[in-house]
Amino acid sequence: MLGSVFALLVLGAVAIYSASGFRYELARGDGAFVLRKHIREIFLGLVLMVGAAILPPKLMRRSSVLLMAIAVIMLIAVLVPGIGKEYHGSRRWFSIGGSSFQPSEFAKIALFVFLVSWLANRGHKDFARFWPAVAVPLGVVFFTALLIEREPDKSTAAFIVLVSTIVLLAGGVRFRHIAATYGTIVLVALLVVALAVLFGYGDKIERQYAYVQARLDIFLNQFRAPENRVEVAGEYQNEQAVIALALGGEGGMGPGKGVQQQGYLPHCDSDYIFAIIGQEFGFYKGSLAVIVLFALFVMSGLQIAFGSGDKFCTLLCFALVVGIGIQAAIHVAVVTGMTPPTGISLPFISRGGSALMMSLMAVGLILSVARSAAQRARPEKKRVIAKGIRPQRRKVVTKDFVQR
Repeated sequence: MLGSVFALLVLGAVAIYSASGFRYELARGDGAFVLRKHIREIFLGLVLMVGAAILPPKLMRRSSVLLMAIAVIMLIAVLVPGIGKEYHGSRRWFSIGGSSFQPSEFAKIALFVFLVSWLANRGHKDFARFWPAVAVPLGVVFFTALLIEREPDKSTAAFIVLVSTIVLLAGGVRFRHIAATYGTIVLVALLVVALAVLFGYGDKIERQYAYVQARLDIFLNQFRAPENRVEVAGEYQNEQAVIALALGGEGGMGPGKGVQQQGYLPHCDSDYIFAIIGQEFGFYKGSLAVIVLFALFVMSGLQIAFGSGDKFCTLLCFALVVGIGIQAAIHVAVVTGMTPPTGISLPFISRGGSALMMSLMAVGLILSVARSAAQRARPEKKRVIAKGIRPQRRKVVTKDFVQR
């Protein structure tokens, strides 16, 4: 798992230098400006990874409510004008000493820790009742997603709901409870929209969600006949991403020799960095290599999860691994035109300090689970020594266990 993570970090640093060097050489006369910042963020992320790996899972379990409370406070604070930093019409960041931090990235981890802690404290019979075993975690999920949607960041809000649903189902929540809850939410949302249209607020809602329709049109245009295509702002970006992959072909154009990052493809170092990797390194050494590395990460992470022997550790590791894997899959699907465009970055590779550091922190939590499992599976010699110190107590415990 660590091998795949470090390989993705190295590949990401090279790709970011290629994607941003030309632009910043013209703007600042320093093509390595973004690369140096990215390397500093990698270093801070590795420090967080080591710190998280040292923390015992029991401490994370006891502090789950506190972490969730901190995340909610930050998500509320970032919406306040003057506290949250606004950029391109979105207020998603805190500005700290010239650097920015996106609280929604921390909220992902805090939410997963809270959910798995809640699920681990409940038995199978508890989930037969909707309240409170199911209602509380679903309420926390939707409240967190609502705060993130208000930034606005609808892609991250939808991502959180998707991964949280998978975690809840894996933790024992009944499918019928989740289906009934989601059905009720859809009906309430339709009722609210109908009332808004009835009282004259339909135009406001249409303007607020117009870009969602535009992104769906961008995706659907590729299936429409030329005479039925709809002119949509932003379609150019998806077309350039596909062109970049096509120009890369099988072998690639070579590191630093790509064309699309020279002003043709916006956000080429973040939301569309997979296109730059495919263009410069080709399909086999670039695109396929990234997919294989993420597959190795997910497989090794799931092996750690299912071998932990503790419900909290298993669900925590499962949530973090599945979250990173789904995020990578969505990014690749967007760049290749398989899904409507979203602002989902590629973990460990895309530019963005908050996402990078929180992803490495998630790796540290997975390592903490692996370390805890290794400590529980101690060598037989140590068990014999412990048995010799307190023989009577261990004998009674063993007898009681056999009887049960």
